[in-house]
Amino acid sequence: MFKFKWLMVCLTLTWCIAGCSPKEDSSLQDVGKDAARSIEDTTKDMVDATRDAVGSATDAATRAAEAAVGSVKDQLADVTKKASEALSGIEGGPEILKQVTQLFESAGETLHGIADIDSAKAALPKISELTSSLDGLTTSLGNMPAEAKTAIGGVIEKGVGTLKALAEKILAIPGVQDVIKPQLDEFMTKLAAIMGKSE
Repeated sequence: MFKFKWLMVCLTLTWCIAGCSPKEDSSLQDVGKDAARSIEDTTKDMVDATRDAVGSATDAATRAAEAAVGSVKDQLADVTKKASEALSGIEGGPEILKQVTQLFESAGETLHGIADIDSAKAALPKISELTSSLDGLTTSLGNMPAEAKTAIGGVIEKGVGTLKALAEKILAIPGVQDVIKPQLDEFMTKLAAIMGKSE
């Protein structure tokens, strides 16, 4: 009788090992797979959400940069016309005025072309070129009579204000500030110095 009971216990254990355990292991494996899929899906959703957020921020900042300031040429139209009239009888005046307006138009086009990190990097050589051109303009303006400096100074003041507004919007584009701000600051600082000398 004892042996029979022991045999039954052994058979029961064998049945559990052979029959129950695989099912339990399978259930545990299924739970593990479900958890892994859940983690994977959650991670993917987070990555997609982050990408969408960055994309939306970039698009919004880019649209703001485009809408904030229209064509620099249009912004300077009135003050340039007045300066042109004031400089009509001053030798070299119209030529310097043309240099100034072309400088601001070129700077405006360059800044308007910045929409992301790559375009900001592409704009760096042009900004450096514009900064270097200010040295010659400073010299030329220094040789002008007071009335010419006053007339051109009005154009420079308007142009600086226009570029500052545009620059603020561009620097709000994600990642752009780290790329372009030092060169842009140098350019704007030199412009401000010219404006001071034109007064």
